[in-house]
Amino acid sequence: MREEWRILEESLPETIFVRAYESRMDLLRAAIIGAKGTPYQDGLFFFDVYFPPAYPVQPPLVRYHSGGLAINPHLFECGEVRLNLFRSYNYKSWTLWPSSDTNMLDFLVSIQEQVLNAHPLFHQPGFVDSSPSVVAEYFPLLYNEAIQLKSFETMTYVIKNPPKNFEVFVLGYFRDRAVDILRATNAYREGLQVPDGVDNRESFKIRDDVDSSMIRLFVALMCIKATGAFNFTAIGPFVVSFTYMGYIYRLC
Repeated sequence: MREEWRILEESLPETIFVRAYESRMDLLRAAIIGAKGTPYQDGLFFFDVYFPPAYPVQPPLVRYHSGGLAINPHLFECGEVRLNLFRSYNYKSWTLWPSSDTNMLDFLVSIQEQVLNAHPLFHQPGFVDSSPSVVAEYFPLLYNEAIQLKSFETMTYVIKNPPKNFEVFVLGYFRDRAVDILRATNAYREGLQVPDGVDNRESFKIRDDVDSSMIRLFVALMCIKATGAFNFTAIGPFVVSFTYMGYIYRLC
Protein backbone atom coordinates (compact mmCIF):
# COMPACT_ATOMS: atom_id res chain seq x y z
CA MET A 1 0.00 0.00 0.00
CA ARG A 2 2.87 2.40 0.65
CA GLU A 3 3.81 2.10 -3.00
CA GLU A 4 0.25 3.14 -3.89
CA TRP A 5 0.57 6.25 -1.73
CA ARG A 6 3.92 7.08 -3.32
CA ILE A 7 2.41 6.89 -6.81
CA LEU A 8 -0.52 9.07 -5.77
CA GLU A 9 1.74 11.63 -4.10
CA GLU A 10 3.97 11.92 -7.17
CA SER A 11 1.46 11.67 -10.02
CA LEU A 12 -2.00 12.68 -8.82
CA PRO A 13 -3.66 15.22 -11.17
CA GLU A 14 -4.42 18.64 -9.72
CA THR A 15 -8.15 17.95 -10.08
CA ILE A 16 -8.11 14.89 -7.80
CA PHE A 17 -7.47 15.02 -4.05
CA VAL A 18 -7.09 12.12 -1.64
CA ARG A 19 -6.94 11.62 2.10
CA ALA A 20 -5.17 8.54 3.42
CA TYR A 21 -5.01 7.30 7.00
CA GLU A 22 -1.77 6.12 8.62
CA SER A 23 -3.67 3.97 11.10
CA ARG A 24 -5.98 2.51 8.42
CA MET A 25 -3.98 2.10 5.23
CA ASP A 26 -6.80 0.04 3.76
CA LEU A 27 -9.01 3.18 3.59
CA LEU A 28 -8.91 6.20 1.31
CA ARG A 29 -11.23 9.14 0.64
CA ALA A 30 -11.02 10.90 -2.73
CA ALA A 31 -12.47 14.13 -4.08
CA ILE A 32 -12.73 14.50 -7.85
CA ILE A 33 -13.42 17.83 -9.53
CA GLY A 34 -15.80 17.66 -12.51
CA ALA A 35 -13.97 18.50 -15.73
CA LYS A 36 -14.84 21.50 -17.86
CA GLY A 37 -17.14 20.78 -20.79
CA THR A 38 -19.02 18.08 -18.90
CA PRO A 39 -22.34 18.18 -17.00
CA TYR A 40 -20.21 17.69 -13.89
CA GLN A 41 -18.14 20.85 -14.41
CA ASP A 42 -16.85 22.46 -11.18
CA GLY A 43 -18.63 19.89 -9.02
CA LEU A 44 -16.93 18.06 -6.16
CA PHE A 45 -17.57 14.31 -6.08
CA PHE A 46 -16.43 12.21 -3.14
CA PHE A 47 -15.61 8.51 -3.02
CA ASP A 48 -14.65 6.24 -0.13
CA VAL A 49 -12.39 3.32 -1.02
CA TYR A 50 -11.64 0.14 0.89
CA PHE A 51 -8.72 -2.05 -0.15
CA PRO A 52 -9.39 -5.72 0.63
CA PRO A 53 -6.56 -7.97 1.90
CA ALA A 54 -6.17 -9.52 -1.57
CA TYR A 55 -5.67 -6.14 -3.28
CA PRO A 56 -4.55 -5.58 -6.05
CA VAL A 57 -5.61 -9.01 -7.29
CA GLN A 58 -9.04 -8.28 -5.83
CA PRO A 59 -10.49 -4.87 -6.78
CA PRO A 60 -11.18 -2.21 -4.14
CA LEU A 61 -14.67 -1.56 -2.83
CA VAL A 62 -15.95 1.92 -3.66
CA ARG A 63 -18.76 4.01 -2.19
CA TYR A 64 -19.95 7.29 -3.67
CA HIS A 65 -21.21 10.20 -1.51
CA SER A 66 -24.44 10.61 -3.45
CA GLY A 67 -26.57 12.82 -1.22
CA GLY A 68 -29.50 10.77 -2.54
CA LEU A 69 -28.83 11.83 -6.15
CA ALA A 70 -28.05 9.49 -9.04
CA ILE A 71 -25.75 11.50 -11.32
CA ASN A 72 -24.54 8.77 -13.66
CA PRO A 73 -25.64 5.38 -15.01
CA HIS A 74 -22.96 3.84 -12.78
CA LEU A 75 -23.32 5.99 -9.64
CA PHE A 76 -26.55 5.31 -7.80
CA GLU A 77 -28.52 7.41 -5.32
CA CYS A 78 -27.82 4.86 -2.59
CA GLY A 79 -24.07 5.41 -3.06
CA GLU A 80 -23.53 2.17 -4.90
CA VAL A 81 -20.83 2.14 -7.56
CA ARG A 82 -21.45 -0.64 -10.05
CA LEU A 83 -18.44 -2.87 -10.58
CA ASN A 84 -18.71 -3.04 -14.38
CA LEU A 85 -17.72 0.56 -14.98
CA PHE A 86 -14.82 0.46 -17.36
CA ARG A 87 -14.26 -1.12 -20.71
CA SER A 88 -11.27 -3.33 -21.10
CA TYR A 89 -8.91 -2.65 -23.91
CA ASN A 90 -10.58 -5.01 -26.41
CA TYR A 91 -13.76 -2.83 -26.19
CA LYS A 92 -15.97 -5.89 -25.98
CA SER A 93 -16.12 -6.67 -22.28
CA TRP A 94 -16.66 -4.49 -19.26
CA THR A 95 -14.46 -4.78 -16.18
CA LEU A 96 -13.67 -2.58 -13.22
CA TRP A 97 -10.21 -3.92 -12.54
CA PRO A 98 -8.61 -5.09 -15.83
CA SER A 99 -5.59 -6.67 -14.13
CA SER A 100 -3.54 -6.74 -10.95
CA ASP A 101 -1.25 -4.18 -12.63
CA THR A 102 -3.95 -1.52 -12.25
CA ASN A 103 -3.27 0.91 -9.41
CA MET A 104 -5.34 3.43 -7.49
CA LEU A 105 -4.11 6.33 -9.62
CA ASP A 106 -5.38 4.60 -12.78
CA PHE A 107 -8.66 3.90 -11.04
CA LEU A 108 -9.31 7.48 -9.91
CA VAL A 109 -8.32 8.93 -13.28
CA SER A 110 -10.65 6.41 -14.95
CA ILE A 111 -13.57 7.58 -12.81
CA GLN A 112 -12.89 11.17 -13.83
CA GLU A 113 -12.37 10.44 -17.54
CA GLN A 114 -14.72 7.52 -18.19
CA VAL A 115 -17.53 8.11 -15.72
CA LEU A 116 -17.67 11.86 -15.02
CA ASN A 117 -17.25 12.71 -18.70
CA ALA A 118 -19.04 14.82 -21.31
CA HIS A 119 -21.22 11.95 -22.54
CA PRO A 120 -21.91 9.67 -19.56
CA LEU A 121 -24.78 7.86 -21.26
CA PHE A 122 -22.52 6.63 -24.07
CA HIS A 123 -20.53 4.63 -21.52
CA GLN A 124 -23.55 2.67 -20.37
CA PRO A 125 -23.40 -0.94 -21.64
CA GLY A 126 -25.92 -1.39 -24.46
CA PHE A 127 -26.35 2.27 -25.32
CA VAL A 128 -22.85 2.61 -26.72
CA ASP A 129 -23.69 0.22 -29.54
CA SER A 130 -26.95 1.95 -30.48
CA SER A 131 -27.36 2.84 -34.13
CA PRO A 132 -27.22 6.58 -34.97
CA SER A 133 -30.65 8.21 -35.04
CA VAL A 134 -32.41 11.40 -34.06
CA VAL A 135 -33.49 9.73 -30.82
CA ALA A 136 -29.98 8.48 -30.12
CA GLU A 137 -28.61 12.01 -30.55
CA TYR A 138 -31.39 13.92 -28.77
CA PHE A 139 -31.82 11.66 -25.76
CA PRO A 140 -28.21 12.08 -24.50
CA LEU A 141 -28.69 15.86 -24.70
CA LEU A 142 -31.74 15.70 -22.45
CA TYR A 143 -29.97 13.22 -20.19
CA ASN A 144 -27.01 15.57 -19.81
CA GLU A 145 -29.32 18.45 -18.90
CA ALA A 146 -30.92 16.33 -16.18
CA ILE A 147 -27.48 15.27 -14.92
CA GLN A 148 -26.21 18.85 -14.87
CA LEU A 149 -29.15 19.87 -12.69
CA LYS A 150 -28.34 17.02 -10.31
CA SER A 151 -24.73 18.16 -10.35
CA PHE A 152 -25.83 21.61 -9.14
CA GLU A 153 -27.93 19.92 -6.45
CA THR A 154 -24.92 17.81 -5.46
CA MET A 155 -22.91 21.01 -4.97
CA THR A 156 -25.54 22.26 -2.53
CA TYR A 157 -25.44 18.96 -0.68
CA VAL A 158 -21.64 18.93 -0.43
CA ILE A 159 -21.52 22.55 0.78
CA LYS A 160 -24.01 21.72 3.54
CA ASN A 161 -22.53 18.29 4.33
CA PRO A 162 -18.78 18.36 3.68
CA PRO A 163 -17.18 14.95 4.23
CA LYS A 164 -15.05 14.57 7.34
CA ASN A 165 -11.47 15.80 6.94
CA PHE A 166 -12.46 17.76 3.83
CA GLU A 167 -14.42 20.54 5.55
CA VAL A 168 -11.80 23.27 5.03
CA PHE A 169 -11.11 22.12 1.47
CA VAL A 170 -14.83 22.24 0.52
CA LEU A 171 -15.22 25.69 2.04
CA GLY A 172 -12.25 27.15 0.18
CA TYR A 173 -13.07 25.41 -3.06
CA PHE A 174 -16.63 26.72 -3.36
CA ARG A 175 -15.65 30.20 -2.21
CA ASP A 176 -13.12 30.31 -5.04
CA ARG A 177 -15.46 28.85 -7.68
CA ALA A 178 -18.68 30.65 -6.75
CA VAL A 179 -18.66 33.09 -9.67
CA ASP A 180 -18.01 30.40 -12.30
CA ILE A 181 -20.64 28.13 -10.77
CA LEU A 182 -23.35 30.80 -10.70
CA ARG A 183 -22.56 31.84 -14.26
CA ALA A 184 -22.95 28.21 -15.25
CA THR A 185 -26.34 27.92 -13.52
CA ASN A 186 -27.64 30.99 -15.37
CA ALA A 187 -26.29 29.72 -18.69
CA TYR A 188 -27.86 26.32 -18.01
CA ARG A 189 -31.31 27.81 -17.44
CA GLU A 190 -31.10 29.99 -20.53
CA GLY A 191 -30.23 27.00 -22.70
CA LEU A 192 -32.63 24.54 -21.06
CA GLN A 193 -34.44 22.35 -23.59
CA VAL A 194 -37.92 21.11 -22.82
CA PRO A 195 -38.70 17.91 -24.75
CA ASP A 196 -41.32 17.94 -27.51
CA GLY A 197 -44.65 16.60 -26.36
CA VAL A 198 -44.37 18.12 -22.88
CA ASP A 199 -47.41 20.27 -22.10
CA ASN A 200 -47.16 23.76 -20.62
CA ARG A 201 -47.92 22.59 -17.10
CA GLU A 202 -45.08 20.08 -17.16
CA SER A 203 -42.79 22.60 -18.85
CA PHE A 204 -43.40 25.07 -16.03
CA LYS A 205 -42.72 22.32 -13.47
CA ILE A 206 -39.37 21.51 -15.10
CA ARG A 207 -38.36 25.16 -14.98
CA ASP A 208 -39.65 25.55 -11.43
CA ASP A 209 -37.49 22.59 -10.36
CA VAL A 210 -34.48 24.21 -12.03
CA ASP A 211 -35.19 27.59 -10.43
CA SER A 212 -35.60 26.04 -6.98
CA SER A 213 -32.31 24.17 -7.32
CA MET A 214 -30.51 27.30 -8.49
CA ILE A 215 -31.69 29.46 -5.61
CA ARG A 216 -30.83 26.73 -3.06
CA LEU A 217 -27.30 26.60 -4.45
CA PHE A 218 -27.05 30.40 -4.38
CA VAL A 219 -28.18 30.55 -0.75
CA ALA A 220 -25.73 27.78 0.19
CA LEU A 221 -22.88 29.78 -1.37
CA MET A 222 -24.01 32.89 0.49
CA CYS A 223 -24.05 30.98 3.77
CA ILE A 224 -20.35 30.13 3.40
CA LYS A 225 -19.63 33.79 2.58
CA ALA A 226 -18.61 33.17 -1.01
CA THR A 227 -18.02 36.85 -1.77
CA GLY A 228 -18.14 36.31 -5.54
CA ALA A 229 -21.85 35.56 -5.19
CA PHE A 230 -22.46 39.19 -4.20
CA ASN A 231 -21.65 40.17 -7.78
CA PHE A 232 -24.88 38.59 -9.00
CA THR A 233 -28.05 40.68 -9.12
CA ALA A 234 -30.09 37.91 -10.76
CA ILE A 235 -30.12 34.14 -10.45
CA GLY A 236 -32.37 32.70 -13.12
CA PRO A 237 -35.75 34.48 -12.78
CA PHE A 238 -34.87 35.74 -9.28
CA VAL A 239 -33.77 39.29 -8.53
CA VAL A 240 -31.45 39.24 -5.54
CA SER A 241 -31.41 42.35 -3.36
CA PHE A 242 -28.82 42.87 -0.68
CA THR A 243 -29.11 44.72 2.58
CA TYR A 244 -26.46 45.72 5.06
CA MET A 245 -27.20 42.75 7.29
CA GLY A 246 -27.34 40.15 4.54
CA TYR A 247 -29.59 39.48 1.56
CA ILE A 248 -33.14 38.87 0.51
CA TYR A 249 -34.49 37.63 -2.80
CA ARG A 250 -37.81 38.01 -4.58
CA LEU A 251 -39.36 36.62 -7.72
CA CYS A 252 -39.63 39.11 -10.60
